[in-house]
Amino acid sequence: MNGSVAPPAPTVPMVLVQSPTVVQPVETFVFRAGRPAYDPVRAAAESATARAVLVELGVEPRSPAELLMTLPRSVLLELAARAVSADDDARLLAARDALRDWSVPALAPVVLRQPRLLVEAGAGGGVIGPRSGAGAERRDESYALRPLSGLMFPRDHYVDLGGAVAVGRLRRRERARETVVMAAVLRGLRGRSAEVRVPAPLYLAGGDVVTCGGVAILATGARTSPAVWGLLRPYLRASFTHVVRVRDELRRPAEPHLDHWLGLGPGIALVAADRLNAPAVVESRVVERPDPSGYGAADRGGGYRDPGYPGSGYADSGYASGGYASVGYEDVGYEGGGYEVGGHWGAGNGRAGFGGGEGSVDREKAGSEYGTEGLGGPDGVGIVGRETTLVDALRSIDLAVCPLAPEMVAAFAAGVFFLPAARLAAVGDEPAALVSTASAPWTEPVLARFGVHTIAVPFDEHHKHFGSLHRALNTVPEPRIPMPRQ
Repeated sequence: MNGSVAPPAPTVPMVLVQSPTVVQPVETFVFRAGRPAYDPVRAAAESATARAVLVELGVEPRSPAELLMTLPRSVLLELAARAVSADDDARLLAARDALRDWSVPALAPVVLRQPRLLVEAGAGGGVIGPRSGAGAERRDESYALRPLSGLMFPRDHYVDLGGAVAVGRLRRRERARETVVMAAVLRGLRGRSAEVRVPAPLYLAGGDVVTCGGVAILATGARTSPAVWGLLRPYLRASFTHVVRVRDELRRPAEPHLDHWLGLGPGIALVAADRLNAPAVVESRVVERPDPSGYGAADRGGGYRDPGYPGSGYADSGYASGGYASVGYEDVGYEGGGYEVGGHWGAGNGRAGFGGGEGSVDREKAGSEYGTEGLGGPDGVGIVGRETTLVDALRSIDLAVCPLAPEMVAAFAAGVFFLPAARLAAVGDEPAALVSTASAPWTEPVLARFGVHTIAVPFDEHHKHFGSLHRALNTVPEPRIPMPRQ
C-alpha cells in the first residue's frame, strides 16, 4: 500500500421495470379490448427479456413490486391498510387490525391489488365473514380487486430530475394511489423523500418530461399543468444546461404525453413533424456558480431540502404515524395548499403561466405564458430565455432534429429508450438505445446515422396494451449501486 486513495468505483445506472402479471391478476386482462388480443403472460416474458438485456448492458433493473417488499414493515402496513376498503365499516376496521399480524410478503399483494369487501342483500348464503349477528342471514358477501395495473408504467409516476425526483399527480383520479405507492418505493430506495411533490389542483405526468445529457424538455398540455414549471424549474436548471418548455396544443388520445411524439438522445431529437412549430422557450445556463452541496449545479435558485424520515410514518406522503382509525383512508392524492420546494412554497397561483418559487413570472407582466426575457433578480442570473418554435429551440442548442411522419410517430410510441449512461460495458463509449421490435425497422437505421447503437428487444405484446418501451422503463437518479471492480 502506498497510501494513495483508490478511485471511486464505477456506478451502475438504475432503471425501474415492472412485469404486468405481478401488479394485475392475469384473468382481469381478458376484459381488455382489441384484436389480436393482449396476452399478459407473453408481455411478462418481454419484461423479463428487457431486464436481462439491461443487465448485459451494465444497467441495474429493479421492480417497483420487488422494492415494495423491502420497505420498513410499518410503512408497508400503512400502505396495505389504506388499500383495503369495504361496504361495512366495522368489518373494515377489523380487517385493518388483522393486517397487523400479516407478514411482509402477504402485505405487498394487498397494496398492489386493493381488495374491497362487497356486502349485498341476498338469500343468506354469504361466502365471506361471520354467520352471526343481526341481519347476517340476509347478506351476501364477496370481494372485488382494484389492481394498480398502472404500476407497469413507471414512467408515468415520477420524473428523474438528474439528482432529484418529482413525484407526479395524474389527472385520472383512480390512478392517484399509484403515485402514493411509487413515492414510498422511491423514498425507500433513495433514503429520502422526493424533492418535488405536485399539489392539487396541478397535474404532472412523468412522460411529459424527457432528458438526455445536458438537455431537459418539459411539455404542458392535457396531462401536465403549465404552473408545474414553477415547481420543477430550480431542479431542472440545477442539473441541465438547457431546459426547453413546449406547449402541446395538439390533444390526441394516442399521444397523451411528450414522450409519445418526441425522443431525446445524445445530440438528436426525434420529433413529430406536425409539432415542430409548437410554441416553446429554451433557457440556457450561461453563468455558473459554485455549488457547495456537491450537486455541481449552477444558479440553483433555492436549496435542496431533504425532509428526512419524520417519525415512523411517511408524513410527507400523507401517511400518519398513528393508529389506523384516526387516519382518513379515502384520500386520492396530495391534498393541501402546497409543498415546500427548494425553500419556497410552490402551490401555484392558478395562472396559466408560472406558479410558485422565487423569481417566477407573472403571465400578465411577461406578456406571454412562455416569455422569459428579462427575468432579473437572483433567480434569473445566468439564464437566457426566449420564445420561439420547438424546432428552432432544439436547433439553437445544437440538437439534430429528425422529423417523424405520422406513421413513424406511431412506431416510435412502440418504444425507444435511450440508455442513461454514455459508457456501457457491452457497447463501449458508443451511445446506446433499446428499441422495441415493433419500431425497429425504421428506428435502427435512423439512430445509426447519428452514431447510436441500438439493441432490439421484443415488446410487441406490451404495445397492444399501450405499454411502450419508454413507458415501461424509468431511470432513478439515486442511489447508484457500485459495480464490483474487475
